[in-house]
Amino acid sequence: MTHNSSHYLEVANPLTDWWPKSLFEIGSVAKALRYDPLKGLSRVSELPTMKRVELLAMEKMPLGPTAQHVQIAVTLLSMIHGSLSVRNPLLASGRVLVNRAIEAALDAPIGEDDAPAEPVAGSCCLPIIGITNLAKTTVWTHTMRMLGPQVRRFRGTEASGILEATQLVYLKVAMSHDGTRGGFVTNVLLAIDEALGTRYAIEIPKKFSGIERQVGAIIALLHSYYLGVFILEEAQERTSVSAWESADMQLVILS
Repeated sequence: MTHNSSHYLEVANPLTDWWPKSLFEIGSVAKALRYDPLKGLSRVSELPTMKRVELLAMEKMPLGPTAQHVQIAVTLLSMIHGSLSVRNPLLASGRVLVNRAIEAALDAPIGEDDAPAEPVAGSCCLPIIGITNLAKTTVWTHTMRMLGPQVRRFRGTEASGILEATQLVYLKVAMSHDGTRGGFVTNVLLAIDEALGTRYAIEIPKKFSGIERQVGAIIALLHSYYLGVFILEEAQERTSVSAWESADMQLVILS
């Protein structure tokens, strides 16, 4: 008997067809998360002094994952896969979801007098909070490594109206050092350009005047590239709570 399903988790989806099957198993995720930079070195004690210094300088990502590290990785992967699944460009429901998100971002830029937009279906947030040296950056770095290339190209169908498209699997952006929206917008655009080889850092400020309109344009842009996860690094109290633009910045992040 043939099983035919129309559920978005069980139909063909170019945004997730490449997803490694091993990442559906918690044990496999835990194993992939482990990283030993000395693996393969049989005689570490015999290395010249300069080689040892080189190891100390270059290898900053060793990780023997704890249960909490594995939970963070599994949650991140589940969030990404679930969000990509509901935005399947081969399904009418997925195309409608993306188009509405783009239209909302362009029509209603976030400003200090605006209420945060309603969350888009399939979107969620995972704060990773902790003091220095708890391997926060290391965990998400190795989690993204499991996903392979940051940028993927895929083919759609004539029926979907999408013949070819580009997918941005993840994007890492550092919070601006002074907590301003302008600095944050610049960091986001530069990160996009670095990943895609584009010139949005020049084009968007020319096309959209004012930070609010630029933020809306960036949100629409990321939806058009089917972004899987947006990683905001170094969102500390000094930059996101105490800074003079903190209220406006928080609206930007919530959007």
